[in-house]
Amino acid sequence: VVCALWIPEVGFASTVFIEPIDGVQNIPPARWKLTCYLCKQKGIGACIQCHKANCYTAFHVTCAQKAGLYMKMEPVREVTASGTIFSVKKTAYCDVHTPPGCTRRPLNIYEEIEMKNGIHKKVRPDNAVRSTSKVKRKAKKLKKALAEACTIMPTLTIPYIPPQRLNKIVNQVSIQRKKQFVERMHSYWLLKRLSRNGVPLLRRLQSNLQTQRSVQQKENDEETQALKKKLKYWQRLRHDLERARLLIELMRKREKLKREQVKVEQVAMELQL
Repeated sequence: VVCALWIPEVGFASTVFIEPIDGVQNIPPARWKLTCYLCKQKGIGACIQCHKANCYTAFHVTCAQKAGLYMKMEPVREVTASGTIFSVKKTAYCDVHTPPGCTRRPLNIYEEIEMKNGIHKKVRPDNAVRSTSKVKRKAKKLKKALAEACTIMPTLTIPYIPPQRLNKIVNQVSIQRKKQFVERMHSYWLLKRLSRNGVPLLRRLQSNLQTQRSVQQKENDEETQALKKKLKYWQRLRHDLERARLLIELMRKREKLKREQVKVEQVAMELQL
C-alpha cells in the first residue's frame, strides 16, 4: 500500500477499501531498472527518485522509510475556471538533499553490529552479496506475481435473493411487464453492488453493518474480560491452595519434631529410673 501511494503510475481501484492495487502494468521498465542506493539492489521492486532538480538518486519507498529519509505528503487545492481541484503533493529527498531543519538519520539499517572487545563493529552479512543472475530471476518472479495479482479480481460477497422472495416482491407490484421490470432491476442492483465492491447502496444499511461490527467487537471484548476474570479467579484459588499445602507441610514437620522430643524424654526418664 505504501509503494502504491508513492509510485505515480500506480493507484487503487477502490479508494474506500484501498484495494486492489491497479496500474502496476503501467510502470515503465526504466523504473524497474533503477538501483536503490540504500539496499544496493536492482530490479527488486520499483524505485522513486529524489525530488531535487538534477538529482537522479533512486531508492525504494520502504527502504527510505526505514532509513528515515524526508518523505512528505501535502494536500494541494487549485482553483481553476472549471472549479476547485484537490490533489496531493508528494515530496521525497535523498539524505544529501534533505531540507535544512530536518533530522537526518544514519543510513546503517542494512548493517549488523557485533561486539568485539567491548567495541561495536559494523559488519555486513556474507549473504548480502548476491549474483546478478539470481537478482534478475527474483525480479522476473516478482513482476510475474504482480501481473497475476492484477489480473485476479477480488472475491465480492453479494447478498443472494431467493426466487420465492423475488416472486413475492413481483406480486406486490402492479405495473405492465412487471416480471421483465423486476428482472432488469435485480440485474441493475447486482451490477451496482459489484461496482461498489459489495457495499450496500443505502447509507442506512452501511451504518447498520458498522453497528453490527461494533456490537460484535463489544461482545468479543466482554467475552475476553469474562475469561480474564475467570483466569484471575483460578490463579487466586491455586495460590490459596498452595499456601494451605505449605501450611500443612509445616504442621507435619512440627508434629514429627514433637514426637521425637517425646521419645527422647522417655529414654531419659528410663535412664534415671
